Order: sequence, then structure tokens, then C-alpha cells
Amino acid sequence: MRHLEPGHSVRSRWAHAGLFVRRRGFRVGPVSMASVWIAVVSAAVSAAVLLAPGIAKGQPFPNEDAPIGVNLGGIVDWNSAIPFTDVFKHARPWIPQLQDNSVWDTGEPLDIGPDGYPASLAEGQAAGTVLITGQGGNYPEGDYVCLYDGTGQLDFRLDAHIVSSEPGRLVVHIQPSADGLTHMKILATDPADPVHNIRLLLPGFEGTYETQLFHPDFLGSLANFQVIRFMDWMRTNNSTQSAWTGRSWPDYFSQGTERGVCVEHMVTLCNELGADPWFCMPHLADDDYVTQFATYVRDHLDPSLRVYVEHSNEVWNGIFSQADYAEQRGLDLGLSTNPFEARLRYHSQRSVEIFQLWETVFGGTDRLERVLAAQHANPWTGTTVMDWQDAYLHADALGTAPYFGGSLGTPGNAEITRTWTVEQLLNACADEIVLERAITVQNEAEASSRGLGLVAYEGGQHLVGVGGWENDATLTALFHAANRDPGMRALYLDDLLGWHTAAGGGVHVAFSHIGEYSKWGSWGLLERQSQDPQTAPKWMGIVDFLDALAGTASLTDGEAGSASTSTASPTRIIASPNPFRGELRFSVMRGTPYEDPILVHVLGVDGRRLRTLRVDTATEWSVWDGRDDDGRLLPSGSYYLEARGPDAHREGEPVRLVMIR
Repeated sequence: MRHLEPGHSVRSRWAHAGLFVRRRGFRVGPVSMASVWIAVVSAAVSAAVLLAPGIAKGQPFPNEDAPIGVNLGGIVDWNSAIPFTDVFKHARPWIPQLQDNSVWDTGEPLDIGPDGYPASLAEGQAAGTVLITGQGGNYPEGDYVCLYDGTGQLDFRLDAHIVSSEPGRLVVHIQPSADGLTHMKILATDPADPVHNIRLLLPGFEGTYETQLFHPDFLGSLANFQVIRFMDWMRTNNSTQSAWTGRSWPDYFSQGTERGVCVEHMVTLCNELGADPWFCMPHLADDDYVTQFATYVRDHLDPSLRVYVEHSNEVWNGIFSQADYAEQRGLDLGLSTNPFEARLRYHSQRSVEIFQLWETVFGGTDRLERVLAAQHANPWTGTTVMDWQDAYLHADALGTAPYFGGSLGTPGNAEITRTWTVEQLLNACADEIVLERAITVQNEAEASSRGLGLVAYEGGQHLVGVGGWENDATLTALFHAANRDPGMRALYLDDLLGWHTAAGGGVHVAFSHIGEYSKWGSWGLLERQSQDPQTAPKWMGIVDFLDALAGTASLTDGEAGSASTSTASPTRIIASPNPFRGELRFSVMRGTPYEDPILVHVLGVDGRRLRTLRVDTATEWSVWDGRDDDGRLLPSGSYYLEARGPDAHREGEPVRLVMIR
């Protein structure tokens, strides 16, 4: 559950998540923590991988076999993601204004044509829109090129001004400010040849925008996700989409309206990334809409990709209009006399109907992942949805949202939570992860007993004030600080490892990709597209998780002159519990016995030695108290233990630890 609310060579900075080899239908089953060993690769190989350029045609996709996905944020002018090279695709719906700028919104109707552009303007009337809001330091300052077709006059103001003008082409200098906006108006348009097909191109993209739909940084930031969920791109929550004729399409004036982003752009994005799309069919969509949508996907999506299909989003959740609609439909159809049960049963029934439409179009289920969605914290909702008319026989997975921390901002807890330190808050989140994992195990058991997998349609931290507490500045500041604290990185690693390895969950689709923090939540893995991902703890927690599953890490040796690894002795370290809080117990298992004690180094993720422990070979278990050599408590995060033999060479492979304070 959630609460509402240029350059061409920059891609390499997003490669921190590594490169993986994916098998179709990848799913991680229960494995022991001891099996997740971290192999160390040389610094040269690491650099070659981490600095790899963009995806080359015919090369393996870097997100292959990465059991992680991401929800994209909605297309709006204030979203801090920059998906398109054409900024006008983010434009707000037209605002009726005056040519003299005296009134922001006159409230008078505008004559809007089928393509979404003003077909004509009354005398003195103008049509305005907002393109970039509060994006100082994120969007580049510079000369943007505005192209348009038709006959008329455009004007730019506030954060923008026109540098040069000729029919059909303007050069506009834009300096995005932290609190301001870029405003554009159509001052005049010829009804016989209206202004249309407006494009506002980021600096440097005028020559390539027709073949380069997406910003390279945006593509790079998605390169390691196996699944892209388009729930917010499709404006699924409270959607009014019903007939195919009312959908968005590529030439519609903006992709930032209530119609959502067109299927053409979503399919193009997934083809470029090699990522499986996850589509949420609007709750009002008729059968023709679903069939037309599925047909386009079948005909244009890379045939090696699979398609996740879901009926709407969180139909169980009463804050959305789709819940009210499903409940009323369920009652009208006599599915139950209990309103909530009627809602769930209608969701189940309509899901199967939608799945069958997709199956007919695709000629089977081989490329489909049919998801029945339910409330994670209430496994009864899952069994109800799966069992109604044996819906589980027509599905592939149960989808839930295993968030943690959601209880800490509720009216019953917020008054105490707001008095905590960040460390106390993170500790409470760690406790919630344990509770959430127990529910995951139950949901997975219910799904697997019916032959279904378990997937997370959303997940991650859920620190937000509700019930009025969203207006408490102290609580909001605490939640923001926790999301920026390095300890959150360890929590994400712990949460994801538990989901996949302990509970047997399948793909986990994080919420969400990029978004600035506010009193309505701290949802973005990255706060801005311009953010260095290494400064984003949630992002790096996912990187750690993918490293762990892939068995690779970019850890260097940590000590000059000691880069070689001895292979004479198959030494390994067993550590428990992992993740741990307080003290860690570990044992050094050596294939070749030595009488001399062995040294065990605690290393940071950068390879820096933090603590040296002398371990007697006769000692079965040793303890690390989480302190460095100077006795200082180390912060939450990822660390490594490595063994050094009598000749000071590394023995065996370092083991990754996660410490939670």
C-alpha cells in the first residue's frame, strides 16, 4: 500500500548494478544463506564491467537473470525523472489563459481538437501549459529547441525566455529553478492550420530525438531491472480509461494527461532495455480495449520478452476508485453479500476474463505472467482471490506488496516514532522486516499450494505519516533522514535476501524508480535523475542484493602488494546470523591445517581494513562485536570478512556481512 501523491555517454555511471546473465522464467527458490557466497573479481575486470557502455544490438541484456523490477513514476512536470528527450511529452493539460498574462486560469472552456491541441482560440484568449517545475540542478540549463507544425505564435516565460524565433522553430533558454516553473503559451493559432506537434528538445538532442525517444540517463538507470511496471505511467489508479478510442497515442499532445502513456512508448522502452513489461489493465477498460492493447503488444514487443498482466492496481485498497467500482460490481453480480468479499471476488473474476483475452491474442500462455493481486498483510485476501471460481487455474502468480515500516507513521504510533533517532527508527524497520517476512512465507505457501509463484508488485520501505501525521514536520524530516541514511542500504539488502532466499519469493518490483521526497512519502530509489546512484542507500541496497545473487563484487584486495589469493588451502568462513545485530559469530574452516593462528580482517565495501581479529585454529567459533580496531561502533551496512594465512595472502573467498544497528 502507498499513499498518493545530455549527453550520450553518461550511461556508464548507471552500471554500478553490474551485469548478469538471465534465463527466461527465472525464479529464486529457498536456499541457505551459506550458499550466497561472494566471489571477488580483479579490479581490472570490475572496471571493464562497471564502465561498460550502453546496450549494443545483439548483445545480452544486462538485466538478464536479475530477479528485481521497478515501478516507474508517473509522467508529470514535477517528477524528477527525465524519461524523454522531448520535454513537451511531460506537458500539463491546457490551462485557459489570456494573452496579456493577467489571469492564470480564466475557467473558460478551450476548443480542444482530437489530438489534444487547441483547435482555435477566442479573441484575447491563450492556452497555457507547464513543462518543468522545481527542477533546479536536475534538468540542464541551456538552449532548448522548440519545434512545431501549423501556423500561430508561441511564448515562453518564468524560467524560460525566447532567444531566437522563426516559423516552426524557436530557441528557448531555460534555467530551471528550485521553486519555479517553465511556462509556455499558445498566443495565436490558425483554425485552418492549428499549431500542433510541439516538441521541446533537451540541449543536444535536436539531431537525434526522432530516433532517440528516451534520455540515455533514463535508460541507463533502468538497465539492470528485469521487469518494468507501468502502473503509474498508465495512470491506473482512479483511471477513467474505458474505450480504445479514448487512449493516448504517440502524437497525442502530451503523455502527462489522465490518459497515461501510450502503449507504443512503453513497448519501445522495454524493447530497448530487454525488460519484461508489467501492464495494469484499467478497471473500466472494456474487452475491446484489452484485446487491442494485447494485440499491439503481441505484434511489437520483442518476442523473447514476457508480459506481466494485472487487473488494475490494489483493487483491495479502498483509497482508490477501482475498489469502489469492483465492490459495487461484485454486489450487483451477487458474488457475495459481504462488500469487501464481493470486491475481491469481482477482481478475481475480471482478472481471469482479462487473462483469457490476452491468451486468445497470444495464442497461449507461454509469454504471459498472469498476476492475481492481493493485500500482503492479509493472506485471506490472497486465498479469496485465488480460490474464487478456481481462478488460480488461470493464473501464474499471486502478487503482493511486502512493504516495511508502514505502521510507524500511523496515528497509533507516530507520536512515539517522532521522538526517535534515525538509528532507533532503522532498528524498528528491521523488526518490521522480520514480521513482514513471516507473512511472506505464509503467502508463498498459499500460492505454491495452488501451483502459483509469489511476486511483489511493489515493495520496500513505507515510511510516511498518515491520518494527519503527514503534516508533522518532525516526523517527515525523520523519515527523510532515514531514507538517506546508510543503514537503509543494509535494510534493503536484508529485506530482498529474505524475500528471495528465505521466503522463496519471485521477482520483486520495487516502488519506485525516481521521485523527490515529500510529506507524502520517500518513494524514490533515487531522488533525482541527476543523483549519483552511489549516494542513494536504497539503490545501493538493491545493487548489493544483485551482487550477492550474481556471486560477484567489485571489492579490491584492500592492501597494496597482497593482491594474490592462495589456492593451496580451500578456506572458507561461516558467519551467523547474517544479517546480524549486536555480535556476529563466525568460524574459519580450513582445508589445510596450520598450527599458527589465522588473521581475519573486517573490510569495508571499498576494501579498507577496519578490524583485524586473531583467531586460534583450535577455536570453533569466534565473535566480532561490530567495532573497528579503535573500539568505535561501525554503522549499519555491508562488510566483508576475509582470512589471511601465515604468508599474509588471502585464503579462500571473503564473505559478505550485513550489520544492522
